[in-house]
Amino acid sequence: MKKLLIVFAVLAALALVGLAILDNRVQAFAEANAEQRVAGVLPDSQGVVVRIDSWPILWSVLRGGLDHVTVTADSVTREGVRADELELVVHGIELDTAAMWSDRKLRVRGIERAVLQGTMSASSISKRVGATVVLTPGIVQVSRDGQTFVATVEVDGRHVVLKSPIPGVEPMKFGLPPRDLLPCQPDLKVLDGKLALHCEVTELPGVVRYAVGE
Repeated sequence: MKKLLIVFAVLAALALVGLAILDNRVQAFAEANAEQRVAGVLPDSQGVVVRIDSWPILWSVLRGGLDHVTVTADSVTREGVRADELELVVHGIELDTAAMWSDRKLRVRGIERAVLQGTMSASSISKRVGATVVLTPGIVQVSRDGQTFVATVEVDGRHVVLKSPIPGVEPMKFGLPPRDLLPCQPDLKVLDGKLALHCEVTELPGVVRYAVGE
């Protein structure tokens, strides 16, 4: 009897190891497939990485949900606007299990929230506004037409506006990444050499929806 229990324990351990290996392979395949799909809809992107944090992934998919999915990209250029260091973290993904069984497709029914952040470099902003923009923490310095000033920065619709304190100097503005990539009005923070964008949404950005199979 004791030997039988030992054999059973060994077999159970081997089965668990086998399931873990299978689950890791499924996760690696899902992440690689998602990276290809995101890169496919973002042809001007670089360094796309998808990470699925939901273990075991097979059980998570079967029960109809994933804990977290993170999509990062070194840079993305859309409609002439470049954003760097993009990171999208999606929490509480609800999957359509009926569609999974009937159509064999992984579809997203909803999410709890998604946090999106990225940066725009000073050089990229300079090209957009036709001036020399220097960014240091909390300060935007602009040089144009022989004048140098510290500008205030704010979001106006789908644009970032740089306003001069000098009378008669027109505000300069540049576009945010398009709505299908940044579907919100972001908070801004001026860092060293870059402008950081941050926002939270309750729907997946259209262009990255493919990252979770839809």
